[in-house]
Amino acid sequence: MTVKLDTHAIVVKFNKNINKRRALIIFALVTLFFGFMVWFIPPVWRLTEGSLIVTQPVGDKDDNRQAIGPQEKGWINMGEVSEHMLHAIIVAEDARFYLHHGLDFTEIEKSISNNFRKGRIARGASTITQQVVKMAFLTREKTLVRKSREALGALIKGVEKYPAFT
Repeated sequence: MTVKLDTHAIVVKFNKNINKRRALIIFALVTLFFGFMVWFIPPVWRLTEGSLIVTQPVGDKDDNRQAIGPQEKGWINMGEVSEHMLHAIIVAEDARFYLHHGLDFTEIEKSISNNFRKGRIARGASTITQQVVKMAFLTREKTLVRKSREALGALIKGVEKYPAFT
């Protein structure tokens, strides 16, 4: 009596198992990626939803939080402020504000060059958009992860037109 081994059936079954494993691994990786992105991307879309709780650092502490927005006491609508005053504030804080979309790559390049030359972080390149993202959604910690999240949030927000400046 001879036993005939059906190698074709074994190979097909083996390939089906590999395909199921690959699909499961791909699904897990995609799920992890999107989960990471949900955590990583600051919720900048909330900037147009009304009041926000922002962190106003006092001394060495990061825990002084306050609400800002149209529903809050002392809020002044943009229409009540002179256009010249708005432009003066913007230019004083971010001279190239109207020339970039959230990140100012020219200033980043100058900052990196200057910092390498001096051997320390001597000059930053944060835009107003980055500062808003940091104050509204992130901490003041000086880490590459926080700075990356800030930059990504600024790019997302900067690509949109600011409702306040249209």
